[in-house]
Amino acid sequence: MGGTIVATVMGVPLGTRLGQIVGWQGAFFIIGLAAAVIWLVIYFVLPVCESNRAGSLKSLPDLLRRPALVQLYLLTLVVILGQFTVYSYISPILTTVTGMAESETVTVLFVFGISGIIGTILSTRSLDKHYSMALLVPLILLTLCLGFFVLSMRQTWTMYVLVVVWGACISAVGMAFQTLLLNTARDAADVATSMFSGIFNIGIGGGAFIGSKVSVALGFAAVPYVGAGLVGVCALACSLIFCFTGSAVLGVKHRS
Repeated sequence: MGGTIVATVMGVPLGTRLGQIVGWQGAFFIIGLAAAVIWLVIYFVLPVCESNRAGSLKSLPDLLRRPALVQLYLLTLVVILGQFTVYSYISPILTTVTGMAESETVTVLFVFGISGIIGTILSTRSLDKHYSMALLVPLILLTLCLGFFVLSMRQTWTMYVLVVVWGACISAVGMAFQTLLLNTARDAADVATSMFSGIFNIGIGGGAFIGSKVSVALGFAAVPYVGAGLVGVCALACSLIFCFTGSAVLGVKHRS
């Protein structure tokens, strides 16, 4: 689970740097070659493990009757839409708003990626004991980071502080989502995880689409505010659920 989150936040800086060195076609070739090597390693090294909680398409209607799982899927869609509305265009946002050179944006992206690793570690230490807060706090901070991203660029150090918090928070949110998924759908983990993965990827593509439309219509400086609005709706919804039920997730009872 941590690998998925780290790959998500580290992929952009690595891909950007590769593209600067060998061009985007070369970057795609190298990534494809690496994927093929990894496939061979998995095939020949990992043992065959039969799943005993795979579930099937027949279990899908039952899964969608679980409030916590439905909330998770909706949160995943909207939060990832907001995240990738901004993150997909972080390089042009930086170069347009601050005049930063493209080579310098890679440094910002690597700081973001390293922060994502930190967020993953911190999240794993808090999820079991303080689940609601482990979801709510990063959601609120993520909203603030996106909302103040443009303003933070007035000073280099404030921008880097915000990027560190942003990277840690999106990783923590992702860990909270995946933990909720496995806790809620233990009896059909494969089907539930496949749904989650599909929704996550729709969020990535949809966020890039929304960001492109906003940047054309209003300019790159407006993009972070749209992302903040999307994530903010989720933070507000989870906060209200927590106020009324004592848990940030519908139908899940545990300590905050």
